[in-house]
Amino acid sequence: MQESRKPRTSLSRREVAEVCARLLKTRVLDVTRAAGEQRRSVRVQLPDRSVIATRRKSADRGKLEAMVLSELRRYGAPVPAILAFGEGWLIQEDLGAGRLSGALAQADRQGAVDLLDAALAALAAIHEAARRAKLVPHVPALGQSAAWRKGLAAMPQRIAARLDEPLPVLDAQAIDRMLAMPATEFVKWDARPGNAIVRAEGGAIGWIDWEHCGARAGTDDLAWVLGDEYVHLAETDERALIDKYLPAFAGARDAQTARAAFHFFGTFHTCVRLALVLHHKGTGAWWSLERCLADDKVGVQRESAIVLAARGARWAAASGPAAALEPWFARLGKRLSDL
Repeated sequence: MQESRKPRTSLSRREVAEVCARLLKTRVLDVTRAAGEQRRSVRVQLPDRSVIATRRKSADRGKLEAMVLSELRRYGAPVPAILAFGEGWLIQEDLGAGRLSGALAQADRQGAVDLLDAALAALAAIHEAARRAKLVPHVPALGQSAAWRKGLAAMPQRIAARLDEPLPVLDAQAIDRMLAMPATEFVKWDARPGNAIVRAEGGAIGWIDWEHCGARAGTDDLAWVLGDEYVHLAETDERALIDKYLPAFAGARDAQTARAAFHFFGTFHTCVRLALVLHHKGTGAWWSLERCLADDKVGVQRESAIVLAARGARWAAASGPAAALEPWFARLGKRLSDL
């Protein structure tokens, strides 16, 4: 099959306005950048409302996103409505600018629990809609290559090198077997709080940005949400949310198998988030909350890094082949406190 051409992602405001006017058959009043999308998404003001216009790096990803959103909406999922798709552009409903990551950063303990409860309920409804739409055969199988498994398994080593905290000996073959999860369930995959919008009307949660969706293990999405650096939960609150929502993301697996898969993938996903935090920090100072939230950036704050290390220790303890990482994560927490 011929490789799809990659469209330009940075167009002038005039060009975007002309495309939207043609596709929507209406006047465009203004075009502004939508935060966090590096100009791949823009907010377009029409006479009666605003919409989001997106042009993905890959035309195939744009087609995938349009198809998935259309099918999910058909079954009542809390995702943006597709208003038009053509000329390489996806135009969709504007759910608002209030990202869940920002809401969590401002919330008290109960407020954060309530927000995450609503976000997970919305994501569980999306999974159910995907099952009803039978999407799995029509989306890419994710995380199936040996190279992907090797890269994820190497994440702790990246952190160890950055913080000069040697890793314990791990069973590489057992880890590889656990990561070789069949692609049997639809997943959003990039289900981080920055991709959830808290609606101004009533506080309902809608999930955006579907270019990376596919099929693997449903519990991956639960780990994406609860494993994010913007999620600062008390251990008891975290456990309660896991217990409540694990069945909704387990698919056909029994509770014990699903819980083990969640904690195992979550351990390595925590390493991904911590590696990103350290990478963006570099040798400089920790960032302010305002800088972190601007344009949907990684949460490069000491408190977030320490939270990730503590969570990694908890999840590693329940992860089987990666359990040896528990004391290593605990040592990381102490190192990060002085960084």
